[in-house]
Amino acid sequence: MQGLNAGGVFISTPRPLQVGASLRLLFSIYEGEIRAQAIVRDCLKGEGMGVEFVSMENEDWQRLLLFLERLSGSFERVW
Repeated sequence: MQGLNAGGVFISTPRPLQVGASLRLLFSIYEGEIRAQAIVRDCLKGEGMGVEFVSMENEDWQRLLLFLERLSGSFERVW
């Protein structure tokens, strides 16, 4: 996994899903678990796929923002 931001993530995989495919994601981080529904928006054959978060519970969203804030040290809270 690389390229994580509040809108989505790039997932390195030798066999990415097709553009438009939907998937459920689960991240286990220090702040807790983050569950999200996502859609593949970009695909690089043999390299990976860019997915957009399309649905997330409020608690998961807050954990994601806290995680991004911890990583960057400067992510602005929006709640």
